[in-house]
Amino acid sequence: MNHGSINQPFNDQHVARFTQQNSSPNTPNSALTPKRQIENEQYKSNLNKRPKSTLSRQPLNNNNQYSVPFSHLKRAVTNNLPCFIIQFDSNISPSDLPSSVIASDLIHENLIQHGVRINPFSVAVFTGKYELKLGVNNKEDYSTLILTNKWPTHVSNKRITVLKPKFVPECFTLVIRYVPNTFNLEQVKEEIKRSIKSADHFKEIIYSYERLTRDYRFTVTDLREYNVALQLGRIAVGNRLQPITTYKAANKMTYCTKCWGLGHLRDVCTILTQRCRICLGNFGPNHQCSNVLKCANCQLEHHSLDPRCDVIRRYRTELNKAVNMAICEGKLHRREIPQQQDQ
Repeated sequence: MNHGSINQPFNDQHVARFTQQNSSPNTPNSALTPKRQIENEQYKSNLNKRPKSTLSRQPLNNNNQYSVPFSHLKRAVTNNLPCFIIQFDSNISPSDLPSSVIASDLIHENLIQHGVRINPFSVAVFTGKYELKLGVNNKEDYSTLILTNKWPTHVSNKRITVLKPKFVPECFTLVIRYVPNTFNLEQVKEEIKRSIKSADHFKEIIYSYERLTRDYRFTVTDLREYNVALQLGRIAVGNRLQPITTYKAANKMTYCTKCWGLGHLRDVCTILTQRCRICLGNFGPNHQCSNVLKCANCQLEHHSLDPRCDVIRRYRTELNKAVNMAICEGKLHRREIPQQQDQ
């Protein structure tokens, strides 16, 4: 399998190459592509032409200053709210459908008339003949649209079906900390739901080191409950008050959901058939999973994205270091989703 030098799954050779480039950025690399070799030769030529007194003050300017591609860094800090999908009846002629601008305005107007107070949609685009994607840019409007059942059933006398996002974005995630190990996940879930009704999707946070207590993350779709829980700062688990904090999302990894390898996306994957996420077998109509875990990155017996995988840990270390460097240099910006839309 060959995805190209950038699109290959992250492995030990990549780690060694990235580390070498970081520690010795001016050292010639025999594995350079012809284009990169030309760029380096041009860079050295320009250095020789500069006055020697200014060489030490000139910043290093090459495209390989980060240990991972810059496109991976931008993807790592992406933080957008998922969109709502409006499906029109497929029996309607595409020429009879309203434009995306008109449709979004009519839907917004209908919601306002039924007491759903939101700002105008920030995203309105057709993604197919009969699918309109609508999005908002703040948590308050998103939570309102998720919880309401007052969406219209028709737009311009055309029947529609509203598909809400199937997952809760990370900006609605809280963490309960320092829960004693005597409580299991189901007990923690039951205790938290007594305080926060809309709490869901409970997961233990896995750390790379041993701890005497456990932290659990969970989503809260009701923004009011989310805010009140944060204001309280603590909720009860087994007659003990445990601290509640916001969840600081990790930098997103670039990985393929087709072969489950690191370093590329499925649209550029050269594998012909979908791979099973568990056993990595060809995921065809007749696939029978062996239920034996196999990692696409190190071939050991665990999930391909297991945070305890050595390859994943090295990739995250390099990714976090590169993201922090790019942010400090002003070349990358981490945008937080606002609570409300700026007036």
